[in-house]
Amino acid sequence: ATNAWGNVCDDGWEIADADVVCRQVFGTGYQAWSATSTNYFGSADNGGNFVYDDVSCGGSENYLAACAYNSAHNCGNGEQAGVVC
Repeated sequence: ATNAWGNVCDDGWEIADADVVCRQVFGTGYQAWSATSTNYFGSADNGGNFVYDDVSCGGSENYLAACAYNSAHNCGNGEQAGVVC
């Protein structure tokens, strides 16, 4: 899933995962206020292209691809994860 745009499934999505996204996007020192699920920000119009499922970060990773995840998914369009940094 490196260098690919797509959805992150909310299966198992937690604050440690969201922390990594905030760090990846904004840099060191940023953290998540909330790890959202079920299309909290609305549905992405990309045909349900999920690139990450069952993400499991320790929270100290610098980018999402460094976390454990499954690239095969069982997610529907109502299961998009989100982040509030």
